[in-house]
Amino acid sequence: MRLSIIAPTATALLVSMSSSTSHAQPMVVGARSLTIAECLAMISTDISEEFDFSEADETLAAIAGKIWDAANSYEWQKAYDAESTSLQKFPYLLCHTGTNEIDGTNLSGYQRISDLKAAVNYTEDKGMYFRALYNREDYLCVYGQLLASVASGITGEDFIVQPILPSLKFMKGSVDSMKKAVGFYNNDDSDGDGYNPSLDIVLCPGVAVADDDDAENIQVWKELPEETAAEIIAMLVPPETQTIASKLANSISNTYYMTSEVYLNATADMGEEATARSKMWKTMIQDYQESGKCNDVYSNRLTWTMLRATDPEKGVSLLHVEFDTTGNTIHDIGCMLTLSLAIAAHPNVSSVESRERVKTQNTVITWLTQSEVKEKRPFFDVGLDGSGQIVAVSDTGCDQNNCYFEDPNNVPNSFINTAARKIAQYKDFVDTSDYEYGHGTHVAGTIAGKRIDGPGMADGVAPGAQIAFGDIGDSNGALSLPLDFQLLAVGRQNCQGNCAHIHSASWGSELNFYTTQARNFDQFMYDNDDFLILIAAGNSGHGDAPNTVGSPATGKNIIAVGAHHNTDTSRTDRGLGPSYIADFSSRGPTSDGRTKPDLMAPGKAVLSAGALPDQVGECDPDSRPGANSKKDGVLSLQGTSMATPVVSGTAAIIRQYFEQGYYPTGVKNETNIYDNPSGALIKAVLMNGAQFLKGVDNGSNGVTEIKPYDNNQNFGRLALQHSL
Repeated sequence: MRLSIIAPTATALLVSMSSSTSHAQPMVVGARSLTIAECLAMISTDISEEFDFSEADETLAAIAGKIWDAANSYEWQKAYDAESTSLQKFPYLLCHTGTNEIDGTNLSGYQRISDLKAAVNYTEDKGMYFRALYNREDYLCVYGQLLASVASGITGEDFIVQPILPSLKFMKGSVDSMKKAVGFYNNDDSDGDGYNPSLDIVLCPGVAVADDDDAENIQVWKELPEETAAEIIAMLVPPETQTIASKLANSISNTYYMTSEVYLNATADMGEEATARSKMWKTMIQDYQESGKCNDVYSNRLTWTMLRATDPEKGVSLLHVEFDTTGNTIHDIGCMLTLSLAIAAHPNVSSVESRERVKTQNTVITWLTQSEVKEKRPFFDVGLDGSGQIVAVSDTGCDQNNCYFEDPNNVPNSFINTAARKIAQYKDFVDTSDYEYGHGTHVAGTIAGKRIDGPGMADGVAPGAQIAFGDIGDSNGALSLPLDFQLLAVGRQNCQGNCAHIHSASWGSELNFYTTQARNFDQFMYDNDDFLILIAAGNSGHGDAPNTVGSPATGKNIIAVGAHHNTDTSRTDRGLGPSYIADFSSRGPTSDGRTKPDLMAPGKAVLSAGALPDQVGECDPDSRPGANSKKDGVLSLQGTSMATPVVSGTAAIIRQYFEQGYYPTGVKNETNIYDNPSGALIKAVLMNGAQFLKGVDNGSNGVTEIKPYDNNQNFGRLALQHSL
């Protein structure tokens, strides 16, 4: 396999471009750049922290604006020098803000992109590729790599050309996340649990595209070949004859304006101090890179993997770097930070993000979602119970000996077994079981749990469906995720037509922006149009807190699921009833303004299977446990984690509805079979029938008024009887 990482030569990805001191001639730039405020309005990055910018403080804003303008000029000159010496392209944001010249109306997104392409004489044979970044009625921005001479030649009031500075490449919160990377502190404490911090790196469109003769590696994460990784490491660690990693350290300092002598001298001339973030970076470079303290980390404790795009017009290549915390030292966080800065400084990189550690988002009343009439389940009555469907689940583990999953004739393994009664696949990313009364067993039971000997008190929403389980949790319930595309492949590899078409993920982070992980989930759905991903919105909505939906639920193609109350208003522990949102359910919007969550489902007092890993056949007790309590082989929990599998199981029923010929009459008819319905169709059916809720139940603090399609409920609560 040939790995083409950097054009024009296959040298190390992380060798930063040193800024030449020759500066043959100054750049003449045609279009204006963005302001800091404009950047913040469209991209969730760390530039406020990098430039000490505050819109509320005019003095700080003015100083930050001067630094921003100087950083842009520095980046333009650096790009021009790189073109002169090596024809290296640099990344830019290109925006179109113009209107129709005849009547002043807004242009379509297609017309704006066409105008931008015309402005640069866009052709694929020149290696020009654009990816849309931001699109609204009066504004569109794309990003891509261009030679500095081409980018600076764009002119006109309708266009904006913004160099993607290293500062712009750090996604919001990534630096702070690295500074508190829990995996580095203590492998033995309950918070660490062996978690390995990692970086997600998005390369520029057209960089490291898969070769035409490498079709077998399409959409597969591959560890970088040893020789390529060795090339990268050689640039990070000095030869034995040197005592400091001076080459890398000097390269970073010269490449990144905020650590350059030019910036430090300029601030001194203005009588201002360098920003706090600039001081941090400068200290990191001196204390960690120049001292050689990171040599062992870079040489022995990094794992580099890449997913290469196949069509640069439709996708970008991704790089993932994982830090092995075995043998960690007090220097590791500094090593991670300086490595991230070296990566961000490279012109083939468009964004860098610290992978946030994810956490779980902790009788399903099937008649509530099927009829709203107690004990009436019309879909079960006609045979619609998820039969023939496999739902993938990623969670802490599943107790396969619980009576809702047990199968005396099946030993689940990593391959799909459609003959299994319940667990068709068990992918042991971490281990092969769940912890006592664990999260994953409850989630899987909510989707498809069913006793082997007949109805139970905690049967799942789709009791006829099967589960393909991806175990991502250890014995303490801490999550450790594989690469995104490995995770989403659970139930879909070597399945010979009997594949999982739904993935239920009751976990997430607290990052409210569109992360690389959220993008990866969207990309997977785009590449696999038969697939639907459902993700818990989060449990941080107390006090009507906005912007609390967390990634990957911030995705665009997926369904982010919030929680409303369960039924039975006579039970005070279940609140005001199913027409009210649970106060903990996370709220939108996302940081870029999109409405979230997408759909609501019951998420309080949800009864499901309870894991007792040291027992075999644990099952229903003689009486139903109360809300948020446990007894024998069942467990009651609350959270958007509980609401998400309700929607996932319902999605399985909808797929069965189409695949077994119930559409359009509602009566099973083999002549009406609709084979392999798209994920978009299943999503549309789920959301089209949703019913609006009345308010947010805040307990003693009263009820918050809500509106249709707002950031509390969006489409409203799941109601299958209104969809089919």
